Amino acid sequence: MPIVLLLTAFSVPSAGAASFDQQINQLKLDSIKVTENKKQLSREAKELSQTVAELQTEIKTIDSQINQTTDKVAELTETIVKTEKDMAEHRTLSVLNQQDRSKLQKKAAETDNRVKQLTNQLKREKQSVKNLTADQKATQQQLAKRRDESARLIGLNREQQIAFEESVQANIEKIAKREREKATENHKVATKQPVKTPAKTEEPVAPAPQPAPAPAPSPAEQAAASPTYPWANAPFPNDLPDPWGMFQRQCVSYTAWKVAQSGRHMPYWGGIGNANQWDDNARAAGIPVDTNPRVGDVAVMHVGAYGHVMYVEGVNPDGTINISEYNFDLMGNYSERTISPAGLVFIHF
Repeated sequence: MPIVLLLTAFSVPSAGAASFDQQINQLKLDSIKVTENKKQLSREAKELSQTVAELQTEIKTIDSQINQTTDKVAELTETIVKTEKDMAEHRTLSVLNQQDRSKLQKKAAETDNRVKQLTNQLKREKQSVKNLTADQKATQQQLAKRRDESARLIGLNREQQIAFEESVQANIEKIAKREREKATENHKVATKQPVKTPAKTEEPVAPAPQPAPAPAPSPAEQAAASPTYPWANAPFPNDLPDPWGMFQRQCVSYTAWKVAQSGRHMPYWGGIGNANQWDDNARAAGIPVDTNPRVGDVAVMHVGAYGHVMYVEGVNPDGTINISEYNFDLMGNYSERTISPAGLVFIHF
């Protein structure tokens, strides 16, 4: 199956060419296309790996059949040798013993027929071995070809992964920028007042000073102000980024919101690693990381391909911790647990 890789080139029209909503929707569509390309590549790699495994199983089956048939050929050969020996003895006895000659000749003829039957069966078994060996060779050639394709696809997947991630990251940043510009523009329109001509008087009245408009809150500030997780009802799974570049209803999105909601700074870590890379991201940003849990920490679990992060709600006298989290059930749902801190690291935002 040919592998088709489509890496979407992101282009953003000027504000005068399209509305902010049109730009944002187009950027989201572009992100979905790139993500689908990644998923398609992973699906094809998985299917090819499954084909390789099936071919390996088929070769093992053929090997077993060849061994069984070879053993049968050896057994038949031994039987034929023994039968021919018996036949020779019967013929010798028939010459020496005239009284039983007729009986012995009949026995020799029966033995001769048995030898012919065994010889024909031996020929068929040898042909079966020949056919199985040919099948084995063809299957091994097919397996080698599939292995080469699998190795090429895996290498291509790794090579394209960085390009995919960079494209999605760039697009997420553009979406966030357009959201901020949209919020700023809406604020300007809402606060714009019509100019009034003052009434003529003997002495012109100076206009009252107007307070400067407050700056529009950023999407992150708006999300942090929400008392509950803002994207609890978002579709799942999805490729919709939150203000920190995390996909909504994932564990990373929930913990990023919890940090921001507590009034602390949550860096923009979208596109620079999965949950199991948050502790490295924190160290690079100068944020303390250790194995001692505190309330308000983000707990990092290095498990599986992506890892998992949780928010520490409480530390108990027995050393266990109370955590809240999203997507522990892989269905994008909220949950709370009491767990041991063993094997976890904690980011002190």
